Amino acid sequence: MKVAIIAWGSLCWDPRDLSISSENWLVDGPELPVEFARISNDGRLTLVIKLGWDKVTTLYAISSFDTLTDAINNLRIREGTTETNIGYYNFLTSEYRIGRAGNEITKNLLHWKATHNTASSNPSPSKSANMGEIPALLNSDGSNNDFEELANV
Repeated sequence: MKVAIIAWGSLCWDPRDLSISSENWLVDGPELPVEFARISNDGRLTLVIKLGWDKVTTLYAISSFDTLTDAINNLRIREGTTETNIGYYNFLTSEYRIGRAGNEITKNLLHWKATHNTASSNPSPSKSANMGEIPALLNSDGSNNDFEELANV
């Protein structure tokens, strides 16, 4: 199984020990409502999913790990957070953990899958564009509160 890691913010330019299968992020990730709306533990203003804001095109890369569990753990370590703060949508089983933003984000991920699905009657697992075979793994917002917001942002 291949797992797509969806990224925005510092994960794109500072992946640290995140294990991805290429050096470059792919630039046609799903459109998500991402905005500078959270203060991180070290005091930086950070990007998070924020419902009601304009959608932006995110980046994605394929994890070097073959299982969703291992890819989640790798991203959890990179983000310095808990497993429950890492969102995902499994296109194979329709299982997901996305938090309060579930409905809107799920629609965006399914639209992304539909527009990237190059599957034929005999799909090749080596095609990274075949979203039918790739669960999407969402970047963490790094908090225990789903999509924590700042007042007046």
